[in-house]
Amino acid sequence: MSDNVKNRIKENTSIKFATVFTSSNSADIIVAKSILDSEGIPYFAKNEGLQDLFGLGRTGTGFNLLIGPIKIQVNRNDLSHATKLLSFFLNN
Repeated sequence: MSDNVKNRIKENTSIKFATVFTSSNSADIIVAKSILDSEGIPYFAKNEGLQDLFGLGRTGTGFNLLIGPIKIQVNRNDLSHATKLLSFFLNN
């Protein structure tokens, strides 16, 4: 995460997150995170650190069935901008 993103997170202590992208494909998650990083939009990758922690890990689905797929969440104030940035990626 860039310093700009870290500073924005520190300044905003009560962030309300909204899901902007969900995927079981780790490559898609990396691309989405890179796009948001490049624009300085803080995000949280919900369930990312838990994929291999419970049960059988990432089974044939690409994600842990107990935890669910990884969800990229952004501040609700950034949701519209983040959705526009990811729209091409989301639609292809």
